[in-house]
Formats: sequence, structure tokens, C-alpha cells
Amino acid sequence: MGLEQGIHQRLDTHLIVGKRGISRVRCRVHVQARFRNIHTRKSINLQGRQDAVANIATAMARRAGRRMRRVNPVTFRNKRKRSMQQEPPIESIDLQAYLERIGVGTPVAPNLQTLRAIITAHVATIPFENLDPFLGISPALDIASVQHKLVHDGRGGYCFEHNRLLSDALRAIGFQVTDLAARVLWGLAEDAITARTHMLLRVEADGKSWLADVGFGGNTPTAPLEFIPDTEQATPHEPFRLIHRDDSDWRSQLFAADAWQTLYRFDTQPQFPADYRVGNWWTSTHPGSHFVTGLTAARAPAGRRLTLRNREFTIRTLGGAAERRTLHDAREIRAVLQREFLIRLPNNPKLDAQLDRLPG
Repeated sequence: MGLEQGIHQRLDTHLIVGKRGISRVRCRVHVQARFRNIHTRKSINLQGRQDAVANIATAMARRAGRRMRRVNPVTFRNKRKRSMQQEPPIESIDLQAYLERIGVGTPVAPNLQTLRAIITAHVATIPFENLDPFLGISPALDIASVQHKLVHDGRGGYCFEHNRLLSDALRAIGFQVTDLAARVLWGLAEDAITARTHMLLRVEADGKSWLADVGFGGNTPTAPLEFIPDTEQATPHEPFRLIHRDDSDWRSQLFAADAWQTLYRFDTQPQFPADYRVGNWWTSTHPGSHFVTGLTAARAPAGRRLTLRNREFTIRTLGGAAERRTLHDAREIRAVLQREFLIRLPNNPKLDAQLDRLPG
């Protein structure tokens, strides 16, 4: 076995223990250079040259192994990949524009009074609507897109958009907010298992926890609900209550038509943007989603609830009978969306055709 081959065998032995192939290549290059340098020195006998080069190989291999063991190769590759990509700028909510949009004056503070004022103003001003999914568009959920649409462009949205906007606004004020997800049970059996396709919030204010939800269409709670079980809670509209069955099962209920009716079930596990992207994709693209197949709009001004489902426009007055009207064509539906729901309609060439196709 040649001298250089023997040295590389010792080098490989150390590097195999460390399992760092990339270091082996780098060390081979350095050892070859040092090997040639030592062999040009005539004053060193053969044994001395062997020992010198072997010691160099051993030291370099151990040093390389120690260095490489500090770096997870997967993490290193991911970091390098991210560094080569241009990161998009981090957007934050324009709090002042949001407060102006809903008509809440400043200053605001992270307390229950502010939380109540914002929720009541939000549901009265920014409509619930599903025009994007209805037109084949999946809404973007980043805060820049959401605030452009709901704050600056005169539009509304559905739960993921409304509660994303509220969540960021409350955090900007100084509230502690936990984003949650729920399984919708409205109109279904209590034991029905549905996907987590609704977003809601848990907010800390005045030393207590509150449920905040500005995105449940015609049954949106118009005030924060305290996290206390089995207790009726007044809002500017109907009474609500939270039912607590166990640690993983809270239910939000609305008192309507002389009975308590469940809106959704949820737990307090924090959710992340990726969780909402999945629910948003299904809700806005699946052919079985009613947000894709029909038109929905809602708003809750003081003393009234306004709802639109396809062609049926309904006004519910507190303590009074519901007034219902059937809208006959796209022109009439457009007028109601603009006048009653305060929606600045999108300039989409498919809109009128889609409205005319709605079931009567």
C-alpha cells in the first residue's frame, strides 16, 4: 500500500465515523497538497514524512468532523435555499385606516370597551360576502390582500378574511389574541363531524377570555362572548351562550326561533396560517361548498340583520317579523348588494351571468 493511499485510508476512517462525505473531499485536497510539500523536504526521512502526513490527515479529519457535526445538513440546505430566494416584505395592518373604515375613533386601548366597540362597528360596516368564491376566485389571506379588499376597496369577505383582519387589528392595539378554528354545525345534528372551516378568535381583555367572531354571516355574534359555560350573554342583537362539554369541546349557540341553536363547535388549540389556507382552499374551490355554488351576504347594523341567500333578501328587525323579498334579475341583485350591503362590486365580466343563473 502506497504512502499517500495509506494516509487517505486513515483520513476516510475518521470521516466515515463522522459520516461527512463533503468534508472527506475537502480534506483529501488539503492532504494531497501537504503531502507534496513534505516530500520535497529532503531533510525528513521516510518515516518522518509518513508520520507528519498521517498526523496532518488525522487532525484535519477530526477537525472537519467536529465542524460538520455542528450543522444539520438538511437545515443547512434549507437555509441556503431560503437565502437564495428573495423574501417578500413583511406587511402589517394599517390600523388607522381600519378604524376609519369601521368608524371607530381613537385613541383605542386593549380593554373590553374597545373590543366591544370594534366588533359592533365591524359587523355593521364591513359586509360578509362570498363574491370571490362565487366567481371562481380563491381569496388571498395575507394581511396586505385582506386589508386592500376589505378596508381600501369597499368589499367584504368571509370568515377567514374578516377574522384575519380583526386579529391583526387587535394585536396592533395590544390585545393578546389566539387564532382558533371551528367545525360548523349550523343546520346539522349536534354529533355531526365536519371539517374545521371556520375561523374565530380568543381575546384576552380585562383579565378574562372572550370569543370574538365577526365572520359567521347572518348569525355573527355582534359582541364578544365571555368564556364562561352555559350562561346566556346579551349582544346588541340576539342572546348567545357558550356550552362547554369537555376540554376539547366548546359550542357557540344562538337563541332564535324560541330555541337554542348551535352555530359551531371548537376547542382552544391555537391555529396557524397553514391551517386556514387548507380550509380556505376547500371552502372557496370545492364544488360541494355553498360558497362556490351560491351567493351569500350579510350585515348587522344597529337593530337589524340583513341577509341575502341567492335571490332571497331578508331584513330581520329585533323583536319584529322578518321581511323577505325575492330578487328577480342581476340588476336587482346588484342594487341590493350595493345599497343594503354597502359592497363596491368587483369589475368582473362574469358577475351578471352568474347572478342570473342563481336559483329562484
